[in-house]
Formats: sequence, structure tokens, C-alpha cells
Amino acid sequence: MKRDRTILLLLLSVFLPLFVGAAEENPPSSTAIYQTLEQLWSSRKFTELTEYVHELRSSWDGYVPVELTLAIYSDQYGAQVEDAIDRLESLRERLGADVGAASPVFMELLDSRIIRYKKAQKFYLQQGISREQRLAERDPLKKTEFKHSKHWVGVDEMMYFNAPEVFLTEQGIIPAHPGESVTDDTGLKQKNAQQLLQSISDDQTTMDVRKAAARELVKKRATKGDLKEVAQGLDEANMVYTYRDTVEELAKVGREAVPGVLEALNAPSGSNTDKKCAIWALVRIGVADPDVIQTLQAISENADRADLAKYAQDALQYLQARNRRSR
Repeated sequence: MKRDRTILLLLLSVFLPLFVGAAEENPPSSTAIYQTLEQLWSSRKFTELTEYVHELRSSWDGYVPVELTLAIYSDQYGAQVEDAIDRLESLRERLGADVGAASPVFMELLDSRIIRYKKAQKFYLQQGISREQRLAERDPLKKTEFKHSKHWVGVDEMMYFNAPEVFLTEQGIIPAHPGESVTDDTGLKQKNAQQLLQSISDDQTTMDVRKAAARELVKKRATKGDLKEVAQGLDEANMVYTYRDTVEELAKVGREAVPGVLEALNAPSGSNTDKKCAIWALVRIGVADPDVIQTLQAISENADRADLAKYAQDALQYLQARNRRSR
């Protein structure tokens, strides 16, 4: 039975992108979705944005960046935070069942957004502001006195930057193959590592260029052949932008990348998020060597960092289960 399910998931990962959605071969990237939403919202093209969201839903239902968009849409169009909470909690539950599916950065951002919506829901209940009243007073498609935000999500654009581009299906989590935004990489290729880091951290840099700069930075580090230098993308000031491409690069290298990741993980400095990203790299590499197991076991027993310990425990169980299946 397990073998049949594995074969089915493999077939779905190959053929699902060919059949999901009729208008395009591939779903739009999370970056492309965000930039379209931001452009329409900031231009006050609320009707066009609604049409775009409905098109996304009909074409790419179950695609994580679309699920995220539908939740935010519920809040932006009438403060229907109850619907937003339900969708995001379902998203969190399904992604949380597979530690390799979504980065710890995205999961933390997702938790933060859920908490924010729950606080808003509590406020509305305390003030006696019903769903119907909110819909009547805060829907941008209606003429009301309510002043809507200037941006689609503001600082939470990081959710789109970090959103896993996968489909949530009844058969499991299936990788998508999104079409990338067209970005001119010519200027980026001419920049050194420090200049690329500056582009990544510049608030005026658009998301597609920031993504391209992060990819180029990791590529430059990788061409030097020093895996420790690549692994620094897991623990630096801009790691919320660089960790994802860093993890992809380390996963491609495989077993040889493990010592550098363990060094980053065992460094005395570093936040829980930094260390979670190093653990996620181990998960994506998929090697259950004794050093990996021992390190994760030690972290999982650290009562001083309960949240990190829980993540290490989940990763340990994932790798051990994967190792048993491969025997």
C-alpha cells in the first residue's frame, strides 16, 4: 500500500502541473502574484483585483500562494477575519504535517498572521461589530467612509517571498513548477557579494529583483567551491531572503554539505529562526548520518529553547522515518 501511494505521489508530481488550470501550463510564482496584487490594490483597482483573485482560485485552487491570497482577500474585502483564520489554520495544519514542505520562516510568518487575525476577531466581538456590519462598512467595492490601507499587505510581503510553491491535494503536498517573473539579471551578475546584499536589503528593490539578487548571491558563493561560505546564507543579517536559495544549493550538493550545516547549527550565536533554517537544510538534504542524529537529539532535549527543540524533534522523526523507508 505504501509503495502504491509513493508511486501515485511521484506520478502526480510529474503530471499535476500539466492538468491543474487550463489557461497556463504553470502557476504564476508567488512573487508574480504578490506584485500583481500590490499594483492593483495600490492603484485602487479593487474590481480588477477581485477578478484576478477569482481567476487565481478557479485556475490554481490548492496552490499555497493562492490560499494565502484568498485568506488576505477575506480580510481586505470586508474584514471577514473568521474566514481568513479558518483558511490559514487549515493551511498551517496541512503544511505542518510535513516538516520538509515549508520553511520555518514561512511557518513563523503564518503563525504571526493568524495571531493578528485572532486579535482582530476578539476586538470585533468585544465591540459588538458583526460580520455583516464589517462587510457593509469595509468592502472596497462599496462606497463607504472606511479608509483602506495603501498596500496589499505592507510588511507582510515577506509571506509571499517565503511562501512554498506547492499544491495541497488530497494525495499530499505536490511541488509546483511556477513560471518565474522576467527579471533582467545582467546588472546583478556584475555586482559583487556585498553589492548584492545591499540590493537585497534595499526597501526600494522590487520583490522579483530581490529574489534574483538572492539567487545570484548564492550562485556566486557556490562557484567558489567553499560550502561553508554557501552555508553562511543560513545565518546572516539578510537570511530571511538568502536562506531559501542557500538550502536549495546545499540540498543539491547533498551529503558533502552536511558538515557546514552542522557547524552553522552548532554555532553558539544565532536565533531560533537561524537554527531552524539550518535544521531545515538537513531535512532537505535528507541524510540521517550519526552526527546529524546526535545533533538533533541534543537540540530536541534543550528545555531552554522549547520551540527550537520541538522543531528539531520533528526533523529527527522525519529523517529517521525517511531512512527506514530507504532501507
